[in-house]
Amino acid sequence: MRRFVRFFPVFFIILFSCQKVGNPGEEQMPHLKELEQFARVISDTNLFPPVINPEYVAAHLDRVLVLDLRSSKDFDLGHIQGARNIKQSDMVNFLSFKVHPASYDDIVLVSQCGQGAVFASTILQLLGYNNVFALKYGIAGWNKSFSFYYKPIEYDGLDNYWESGKQHNVKTYSIDPSMFKQRDWKKRASKILANSVKDFLIRADSALAQREKYTIIDYRSASVYERIHVKGAINYDVSQGFDNSRLLSLIPPDKPVIVYSCHPYNAISLMAYLRLLGYRSFAFSYGFHLLLHQRAGKPFDPRIDFKQLPVVTKAK
Repeated sequence: MRRFVRFFPVFFIILFSCQKVGNPGEEQMPHLKELEQFARVISDTNLFPPVINPEYVAAHLDRVLVLDLRSSKDFDLGHIQGARNIKQSDMVNFLSFKVHPASYDDIVLVSQCGQGAVFASTILQLLGYNNVFALKYGIAGWNKSFSFYYKPIEYDGLDNYWESGKQHNVKTYSIDPSMFKQRDWKKRASKILANSVKDFLIRADSALAQREKYTIIDYRSASVYERIHVKGAINYDVSQGFDNSRLLSLIPPDKPVIVYSCHPYNAISLMAYLRLLGYRSFAFSYGFHLLLHQRAGKPFDPRIDFKQLPVVTKAK
């Protein structure tokens, strides 16, 4: 049995069907054959986000394909035995023509500290590569000697951006069917993966200082949202399961959207999914929980969980 990482229960079943969203009169998800077929491919994904533990990978190296997405220079500093160094921008072509993905139990993507690999593995899972996963905390989580990759942001002056309580009178938007008439999903995915995840991660202080420019989606349960959330954030209640119509009706298509969740990997996966659909989506760098911990004066440092598993260095 695979030992995957669960951060909190989320039902990532994408329902591309004409269902009512909230109150009568609200917009419905376009009934498109292409998206229904796409949904069938990804509806079997019962792990969200697609992350795998380093201990499991270490114990099954003979049955997995490890793809290291870092630069060749970083790869030479040290990598997992048997890993292949590949550019993120080449991932779709590599899996389509250079390797037979089904011949491996799992395909494990490795980045510096996990964020990039989660982004890429989510895009690939959505394309149907359902055995592609990101290594938790990346190479830094595999071997703590690479912990220099983990560079958390120290925020200050964010006290005015919080509020609590229930949300009321949430505005909904029409869902534009033309956004989803992209038949070549691999082409779109390749275009997205040509960018670094860093292009889609933003600092919370700069974003919140101009938060009126964004739609901010709080992707947590309503009960957690009510305790504390970003001012003006709209709650998508994950305890009710996942429904495309309900989510997309909260997002105006002509405005960038920031998504945050209990764990940065969840937000990055949702951000990647929205990117694939055509939205200008972003996530907070290192996640919303970093803000909460700093606000509470309780520093969060995942480096306590970093392992000391073996790496291979390039022979000089």
